Amino acid sequence: MALRKVEGLLADGAKLTVVDPEPVEKLSDLAIRGEIDLETRLYMNGEAKGYALVFAATDDREVNRQVFNDGKSSGIF
Repeated sequence: MALRKVEGLLADGAKLTVVDPEPVEKLSDLAIRGEIDLETRLYMNGEAKGYALVFAATDDREVNRQVFNDGKSSGIF
């Protein structure tokens, strides 16, 4: 799911930072080519405030909820 979002946003010209503790090979390849910034780690509470737009695309409901709450409290869509 995250890969589809990344590919769609890249097609629209977005500059992306992806946080993923276990990225799929295609995300790693995009990072190697300099098409995305990839941070291979877990999401840290509160870090959404550093971005203009944030997507949560995990299968972990708690992480998705935390990203949503962090974005909401920071006024980020």
